Amino acid sequence: MGIYEKGFERPSTIQEESILIALTGSDILARAKNGTGKTAAFCIPALEKIDQDNNVIQGAMPRDVFNTLPPFSCGL
Repeated sequence: MGIYEKGFERPSTIQEESILIALTGSDILARAKNGTGKTAAFCIPALEKIDQDNNVIQGAMPRDVFNTLPPFSCGL
């Protein structure tokens, strides 16, 4: 299932400005209001970078960051 089936129509401003940068592997520090798509801006590039042929843990994040995400946030 792709992101369009999950209700995404077009990227928000934070997504538009950060996803391409994140895909290059660069670090990003961004701030935006609640409900603007910050979690998806983090998850979409992380999911894109996963190598399904490499059976190891990929895309790990610090526990303090992970604990702030809503359940199943990256389950796009």
